[in-house]
Amino acid sequence: MAVDTARQAVDTARQAVDTARHPAVRGVADLAGLTVVVQQGNTSEPVVKRLLAEGRIGGIRVYAYHEIDRARDELSTGGCDAFMKLGPVLRWLTRVRPHVDVVEYDITREEIALAVRLGDDVLRGELEDAQRALAQDGTLGALVSRRLAPGDGTSLGTR
Repeated sequence: MAVDTARQAVDTARQAVDTARHPAVRGVADLAGLTVVVQQGNTSEPVVKRLLAEGRIGGIRVYAYHEIDRARDELSTGGCDAFMKLGPVLRWLTRVRPHVDVVEYDITREEIALAVRLGDDVLRGELEDAQRALAQDGTLGALVSRRLAPGDGTSLGTR
């Protein structure tokens, strides 16, 4: 199905680890020999595959989208060592795990946009107008700071 997109927002892939089990892991550079989990088809999957090909990680565990809770559980139980995912989703998945922290930001740059049916210029325009209004009154910036930016309450040292 062809789509048009409204103005794009930017987010980045992030990495979470169980800092109780891996206190020295602060980012991708510390993953040698460790297993990283990703969701199948996720934008983080090629990043993790590249890290494996370069010998920078020990292995990959790939989970289907419907297995996300199992993947998150394995991060806490030792089935994997790190989890790479887009920021808002990773933040949500790790919010109830006291020893799981987001330890690295800005691993990738992702363009995220709202999609509308191809040719639906009215809806696309309405969405862009709403985004513009939210940006002008500061609401969009506040949401980005709270939901997408480092220091969002999930980074190491903020719990």
